[in-house]
Amino acid sequence: MTKEQAIAAPLTVLAIDDDADVLRATERILREAGFRVVTGATAAAALELTRLHHPALVLLDVMLPDGNGLDVARRLKGDPALADVFVILYSGSKVSSDDQAKGLVEGLADGYMTRPLSKPELLARIEAFLRIRETQQALRESEAKYRLLIENSHDIIYTLTADGVFTFVSPAWTALLGHPLDQVAGQPFQQFVHPDDLPGCMVFLQSVIETGQRQEGVEYRVRHLDGSWYWHTSSAVPLRDEAGTVIGFEGIARDITDRKRAETALTHSHDLMRYIIEHNRSAVAVHDRDLKYIYVSERYLHDYGVTEQDVIGKRHYDVFPDLPQKWRDVHQKALAGEISSAEDDPYVREDGSVDWTRWECRPWYEADGSIGGIIVYTEVITARKQAENALLESEERFRRVSEATSDFAYSCVRPPGGPFSFDWLTGAVEPITGWSREELLEWGCWKALVLEEDVPVFGERVIGLAPGESSACELRIRDKQGGVRWLAAYSVAEHDAEDPAVHRLYGACQDITARKRAEEELLESLAAQRTITEGVIAALVRTIEVRDPYTAGHQRRVSRLAAAMARRMGLAEERAEGLRVGGLLHDVGMVSIPAEILSRPGRLATLELELVKAHAQAGYEILEAIHFPWRVAEIALQHHERLDGSGYPAGLCGEDILPEARILAVADVVEAMASHRPYRPALGLEAALAEVRGGAGMRYDAGAVAACEQVFAEGFAFTEP
Repeated sequence: MTKEQAIAAPLTVLAIDDDADVLRATERILREAGFRVVTGATAAAALELTRLHHPALVLLDVMLPDGNGLDVARRLKGDPALADVFVILYSGSKVSSDDQAKGLVEGLADGYMTRPLSKPELLARIEAFLRIRETQQALRESEAKYRLLIENSHDIIYTLTADGVFTFVSPAWTALLGHPLDQVAGQPFQQFVHPDDLPGCMVFLQSVIETGQRQEGVEYRVRHLDGSWYWHTSSAVPLRDEAGTVIGFEGIARDITDRKRAETALTHSHDLMRYIIEHNRSAVAVHDRDLKYIYVSERYLHDYGVTEQDVIGKRHYDVFPDLPQKWRDVHQKALAGEISSAEDDPYVREDGSVDWTRWECRPWYEADGSIGGIIVYTEVITARKQAENALLESEERFRRVSEATSDFAYSCVRPPGGPFSFDWLTGAVEPITGWSREELLEWGCWKALVLEEDVPVFGERVIGLAPGESSACELRIRDKQGGVRWLAAYSVAEHDAEDPAVHRLYGACQDITARKRAEEELLESLAAQRTITEGVIAALVRTIEVRDPYTAGHQRRVSRLAAAMARRMGLAEERAEGLRVGGLLHDVGMVSIPAEILSRPGRLATLELELVKAHAQAGYEILEAIHFPWRVAEIALQHHERLDGSGYPAGLCGEDILPEARILAVADVVEAMASHRPYRPALGLEAALAEVRGGAGMRYDAGAVAACEQVFAEGFAFTEP
C-alpha cells in the first residue's frame, strides 16, 4: 500500500510476535506505510487487543509462548463480533501444508506468510490480503442482501398455455417486475424475456413436454416495467388434459438477480488479484537464474522506458545492454541468497537526467528450497524527493516568517500522566513576555505567566484540550517586568505522530493589550454618552412636566407599559429600552399646543383638534435633532397611526408602521382611557382593554394587544399617578 493510500484510508493492523526485534521491525514498516499499528507478544494479548481495537488485519505468529496461533485464530473466528477481522498466520519457518489446510478448511486463517519478508514484500502481501478482505466483505454483504431478498420476497407462480401464453401470474410479479397483472395475463411470455435467453427457455419447455417430468434450473432475464432486466430461475411441470395431452405448464420463478451479481463479484475478486499484480504501483520484475524475464509489471516497463512490451523470456542484460556493473553485482549477490536494497539511490537515464529510486533485490525460491531466480522491486521517488526538498524550503521560510512576525507561535508536548512543556518557540515571545526563548524552554509551560484570575480559562481552553480539539481565548499574563498584558491564544491539541499516547499542543499568541485598552476606553465613552442621553431625556420630560403635569405622567405610564409589552413579545432588551425611551418622549410635541386647549373640559372644536393632532409631527421635529441609538423620533411620529390607515399624521397602514410604534399605539390608548384626564374622568382598565381587543388586527396590532392583556394578567399596574 502506498503512503497516499494509507493516509487516505488509515487502517489498524495488530501484530503479534514474541520476537521483539521482528515485532519492532514490523511495526516500523507498517507505521511508515501509514497504518495504525498495535502490537503484542502473547496469545492473551492477541485476544484482548483484537477485542479492544477491532483491527482490519491481525498478523499472528504461529508459535507463541502461551499458546498456538491456530488456537488464537479459532477463538477470534468464533467470536461473531470479530468475524470480519482478517487473520494472517506467519512464522519464521514454513507453515506445514497440513496446518495451512487445517486453518483454511476450518476458516481459522485467511492467509499465511513465512518470514523473513522485506519491507516491499511485506507491504505488498498486506495490501493483497487487505484487497482480498475487502472483496470478501463486499461478497459477504452481497450474499447477505441476496439471502434477505430470498427470505422476504415471494416467488412468482405462473401458468402458461402450450403456446407460451400466460393464463395466470401471482401478485409477486408486480412486486418484483412492476407490471400490473392485467398487462401480463393473456400475453406470450416471449415478450418479457430477453431475446438472448429465449432459445434456452424454449429448450427448457420442450424438455418438460418430452419428459413429462418437472424440470428446473433454466436461468433467463425478464424485463422490468422500467426497462431494466432481472435474472430469474424457473422450475415447471406439465399441465395435462383428461386425455393426458400436455396443454400447458405450471411453474415457479425466483428472482436470482442478486445471486448473479454475487457470482460476478466472485469472478471479479479473482480478476482483481491478477489486476493488483499487473498494476502494482511499484515496478516489479521477476527473473530466473539466467536473468530472463518470467514476469514484469506495467509500472516497470513504464518507469524504465521499455518500449518493447513482450520481454518475457528475454535476458535482462539484452534489454539493458549498458546496465552498470553495480547492478550486475547486486544480481549476483541475490542469486547467492543475499538481499540488497537502497532507500534513495540515483538512477541516471540515457538522456543524462537523474531520477531517485528506492529498490530491493532478493532471491526467490523453488519448492525444493533452491534459489529459482531474483525479484526486483523498484519505485521512482523523484517526486517525493522534490517534495521533501520543497518541505525543507517551506520550513525555512516559515521559520523566517515566524521570527519576523509580532506574534509568537509555540509547540508543547505532554507525556502520559505528565504536564505540558515547551519544545519550540518563535523569537517574538521575548518582546511580548520579556522572557527569552531559552528561559521559557527551560522553565516549561507558560501557565506560570497567567494571572491567577485567568488560570481557569487557561486550564480549560489551552492545556485542557483533548486531542482533536481546538480553541481560541483571551487571557492576561504578567510579563518579566511585572506589567499586565492581554494575549489572544489560539490552540489545537493532537496525538503525537510517533506515539499516540503523547499529546501535542500547537498554538499562536497575539499581543492584544492595545486593543483591550482601546475597548476599555470605548466602553467608558459609551457609558458617558449614555449618561448624557439619559440627561437629555430627563430634561425633555421635565420640560413637559412643568408645562403639563398630566402629559408627563401619561408618558411615564405609557413608557412602562410599552417596555413590558415589548419584553413579553420577545423583543431584544435593546429594542425594549428604545420603546421605554420612546414612551417617555412620544408626546413631547404637546409643548407646541396652547395649555388652555390641553386642559379644556369637553369636546374640542375642529380647528383645535387639528392643532392637537399636529403634536406628532412637532414631536418628530424636536426629537429628530437629537442623536438617539433608537428610532425615537419615528416612534413619536407614528404612534397615532392605525393598521387600517385611519390614523394620523400620514395615514400609514400595516407593515409601513414601525413595530415599536404599533406597540406604543396600544399602550397609549390603554393608558389614556384607563387614567383620569382634565377634560373627563377615567373610563377604567376593562373599558380600555375592550377597546383595543375589539380593534385587534384591524386598527391595532394583534400581537401587541395580546401582549398588553398578558402583562396586566400577570400583575402589571399603573402605580404612578
